[in-house]
Amino acid sequence: MPSLHGRKHQAPSPVPGGGAFCAPPCYYGVMPSWNVHTAHVQRLFREGSPASFGIRDANAFLFGNYVPDINIGYMVEHPSGILPYRLTHFADPAHIPIPREREFWDTYVEPTLAPADNVPFAPAAITVEESVRLNAQLLDYELPASAERHAQVVAELASPEYRASDVVLGAWAHLLCDHEYNKATHAWLQKYHVEPGEKTRVRKQDDFLFFGRTLPITLTCEVTDALLAQAAAFPQYAVCEQDVRASVASATAIVRDNQDNHIEGVPEYTLFTEDFFHEVFEHVTERLAARLGAYARRHGL
Repeated sequence: MPSLHGRKHQAPSPVPGGGAFCAPPCYYGVMPSWNVHTAHVQRLFREGSPASFGIRDANAFLFGNYVPDINIGYMVEHPSGILPYRLTHFADPAHIPIPREREFWDTYVEPTLAPADNVPFAPAAITVEESVRLNAQLLDYELPASAERHAQVVAELASPEYRASDVVLGAWAHLLCDHEYNKATHAWLQKYHVEPGEKTRVRKQDDFLFFGRTLPITLTCEVTDALLAQAAAFPQYAVCEQDVRASVASATAIVRDNQDNHIEGVPEYTLFTEDFFHEVFEHVTERLAARLGAYARRHGL
């Protein structure tokens, strides 16, 4: 973790390309933005080599850490289509949703669960505003797979030769990260009897923005043929080339912005504390390393 000692700072501007923290109040909860996800990938690779975690293509793994957010419509401007958050994040609608990272793992990393009947679904050609309205009405708008395509994915996942791609492993890492930060946020608000509402949402948003700016990130993703192939083969839903390129551009802009507006000292948090973020960051690091390390050992990777 970087040092968080020194001068205090005013609230930073939103990250380039949007993000959960720039989203309107109707967006579910507070999730780590891509600067936090990138920092966790960097930290994981300090704990051990990518190979020691079963990762063959570190670039694809980093990209996978963006995937669940790409088609939500806030981190990437004008994606090819919109998907419901509840599907991309394996989470039920809630004030602070808790992604079911284990369900994703058991479906797509080491499959023991059958995928949903509509998998692989596809994003709908609607606006973010339309998706917000449909989400509020609990209406489906993803495009379901044909029976033939669904059967093909089921067969792939059930094959003894199946091995999760690095994009799949990265997407799981994203969900684990969101799971832990949101679980910790929920516990914190309960512990200190903080009432939900717009004021609390803004305080959470600002503190997560502050925290993201303290992280000295440098890792960026590159669009390669191998990445495009893994993205297109993502078993829950294909990520098209347009969205891959737009996501990489957005993530790169976030890294550059973080460098230009890096916070060296202790931010002026209004809801959380330095210890809160430090403890959650370390806990996520431990969980990522433990699960992926055990995965690599089980499979002799």
